[in-house]
Amino acid sequence: MIYKTLEYLIIILLISVYGANAQVVLFPLQTNPTLEKYFEQYGSNIKSNTSISDTLVLPFFDDFSKDAVYPDLSNWLDDQVFINQSFGDNPPSLGVATFDALNFAGELHSNASTTAFLSDSLTSKPINLANHTDKNPISISTSLLYYYNSYSGNYYSADSLIYILNSSYHNCNTEPTTYSVDMVIYYDSIGYVTNVSDLLYTYDSFSGTYTHIDKYLHFNYTPADSIYLSFYYQPQISGGYEPVTDDSLVLEFKTPTTSWEHIWAKPGEDNKPFEQVLIPITDSSFFVNGFQFRFKNYCKLHIYPSPGYASNIAFWNIDYVKLDK
Repeated sequence: MIYKTLEYLIIILLISVYGANAQVVLFPLQTNPTLEKYFEQYGSNIKSNTSISDTLVLPFFDDFSKDAVYPDLSNWLDDQVFINQSFGDNPPSLGVATFDALNFAGELHSNASTTAFLSDSLTSKPINLANHTDKNPISISTSLLYYYNSYSGNYYSADSLIYILNSSYHNCNTEPTTYSVDMVIYYDSIGYVTNVSDLLYTYDSFSGTYTHIDKYLHFNYTPADSIYLSFYYQPQISGGYEPVTDDSLVLEFKTPTTSWEHIWAKPGEDNKPFEQVLIPITDSSFFVNGFQFRFKNYCKLHIYPSPGYASNIAFWNIDYVKLDK
């Protein structure tokens, strides 16, 4: 088993609901030996990702398949959940993130009690939901291209432009092909060839204006983009007790100017297969640079007739977390 009994026991007083005499029960605490061993070896170098200056862009994705015990710091800010490939029951991918009653060192949280307490958290790094940059999808004939020379102040038509195909030069006007922003276009001035791929324009004969061809276009996100957060969750794992009503898994959203906002929660329930959750992002207030989401679990220490499960409670596995259009 992944858990082992500590060398000391705690004494828990059980009082019968029928008024019987109180009795003393020896009840062993437990830990996560995998995390304990890792923390013993690398504890001084383990840090949460407190730097939030590097904002992520869509898509955000993590299937927890890396060979590690802590969350990937390129996606997440904290190190409280246990990344593993053994707890999930038929997970969507190889690994899962497990929420329990233990801290990053594999020991019970210091605030653990027999009443509900906040246990693990998994917090995303800030994500840019304000705007995004996409490659220009333009697809036109090379015969419609113009090159602007800033020194002469003149525009030159496709007759003066060439491209390379099969190691030979081709005139953009007399040997046209379909242009995309990935192509390299040259200006041919009496045998002197210059790369002018960043200086290309189109011409509107109706308005008499030239328009620069930008390789990348900038857009603002809106609810119409159908951005959603998707993830799979599962209560319970093999070898543990299923969460009960007081145990819960919670999802929250946040922006740089707002506090954490409750979005979704699931109370404890019996063991069951992974279930997918889709959360559409429809509130315009979330479309900002610095959007974050986090999962957290609440649990409490339970008293069971079978000793050995003081910490082996309130398990939740999540997998295949994706934020995208």
